[in-house]
Amino acid sequence: MNEAFIINDITKLAYSIRKNAALSISSDTNETLDDFISINQVENIIRNYTITSEDDDLILDEDGYNSIFDEITSWIVNVGLAKLAGSNKIECAWDDEKNDMVFWTNE
Repeated sequence: MNEAFIINDITKLAYSIRKNAALSISSDTNETLDDFISINQVENIIRNYTITSEDDDLILDEDGYNSIFDEITSWIVNVGLAKLAGSNKIECAWDDEKNDMVFWTNE
C-alpha cells in the first residue's frame, strides 16, 4: 500500500531528506551541503512531488518520497562530479555512443 502523509514543515523535511541523501552516498559530509543543493532547491523538488489538499496541506506519498530522495541523491552526486572535474581531480567528456557523460582519472 502506498501511504500518504501531510507535510507539516517542508523546511524541516527538506533538511532531513538532504542530510539522509548525502549520508547514503558517503559518511564523510565535511563539505557544506549548501554547496551541493540548497534547502530552497530541495523544497522545490519536494513541491514537484506533492499535491495540495483543499485545506492547502502538502500531501506526499511513499512513491513521491522515494522519487525526491533519488533526485536529491543524484543532484548531490552530479554536483560532486562537476566539482571534481572543475578542480582537475577527474576528467570528463561526453560519450556519443553511451549518450552520457563519462568520467575517469589519469592515474
